[in-house]
Amino acid sequence: MPQAVEEKKNGLVSTGYRRLKERSQPISRLSQITMPSSENQDASGANASGEDAPDVATPERDVPGEEDPPGEQVVEPAECPNCGREFTGTYCPDCGQEADPSVSAAEVIGGFFRELVDLESGVWPTFVGLTVRPGEVLRRYLGGVRAGLISPGRYLLAAVVVNFGTEQFLVWIGASPPSPPRGDSETSPPPGGPEASSTGADPTSAEAAEGFEKAARMVVEQFAAYRSYGQIIAALVLASLLAVLLYRLFEIDRVGEALAVASFLVAHGYVLDAGANLLYVGAVSSYTAGPAEGSSLLRVIIAIGYAGAAVHQCFGPSWKSALKGVFASTWAFMEAFSVLFVISTAYIAGLILLYPSSYAPADGTIWEPVLALSVLGLLFMIPLLLHAGAEVYYRLR
Repeated sequence: MPQAVEEKKNGLVSTGYRRLKERSQPISRLSQITMPSSENQDASGANASGEDAPDVATPERDVPGEEDPPGEQVVEPAECPNCGREFTGTYCPDCGQEADPSVSAAEVIGGFFRELVDLESGVWPTFVGLTVRPGEVLRRYLGGVRAGLISPGRYLLAAVVVNFGTEQFLVWIGASPPSPPRGDSETSPPPGGPEASSTGADPTSAEAAEGFEKAARMVVEQFAAYRSYGQIIAALVLASLLAVLLYRLFEIDRVGEALAVASFLVAHGYVLDAGANLLYVGAVSSYTAGPAEGSSLLRVIIAIGYAGAAVHQCFGPSWKSALKGVFASTWAFMEAFSVLFVISTAYIAGLILLYPSSYAPADGTIWEPVLALSVLGLLFMIPLLLHAGAEVYYRLR
């Protein structure tokens, strides 16, 4: 009996050992496939024992003219359109540019609204800050803070675009009349026509007045045709003139700082003007059931009042600061209109000199209207001349 138990026990042990050996055979086979070290392998490819090293699985190389096996795809590297680096993937590891960028209308519109509401871009915080607490925003920018604020130049350009877009929107919905199309001057009666002779007035004076009217109408048409460019130029001129006045009145350290303050003030004045124009024209158009013109006086009052309030908060609580701000903005507007009128009179005089058959009297006297326009231009330059004289006085004293 003990002998049978012992044999059964030995049988179980041998069976378990055999199964364990069978399971360990794949591991032993795998251990045979090893990379020979450089110390155990000589130049002929034999190991230290003199036997040839076992074959090691190496990656297959692409053979020219040989097709890839089915199911396998070779990913070709892409060249970054931004920096020119070749890479494999979706985004460039150097600059982060997408390998195959696509542009769609939804992406462009979505990017506009993201930039509009993004707090880090600075558009929305700058607008809210200049509306609620302009003095604090101006002091922060002059103190060197740039986080959360858009640059003055970008804000000025964006404000001009908003103002122009608001005007075009009012025209599109029929609340505001469209700009006069070019070529309306051709509809006026010719010089010396029946209307001029029927009044009993002097034909020569009537012809001269009509030629001057045609030239003035041509100037208005040109300004209307290039209105968008004119608004940008007018904003830059107004900001430059206001910067010079603020620099002298408040004794700002640098001209660049004065230009930044003036750009913010002019830009936000354009934004407020767009809002006021939208409300005013919309209300008047709804009341009269027809298109309505915007109020230029209301625009000037809003811009001057805002500039005075913002300067008062920025440069001191004294009432003198507010008066200086109102004076600077008012004089800057006067100088801007002076520049506009001088350019207009010079343009009309040029039309008379270059096209006397269309804009000059029939008797050929072109120097009299040109001389009159020159005197008128000098009168319009009085604000600019006074400002230049005051600047020379402060520099020479």
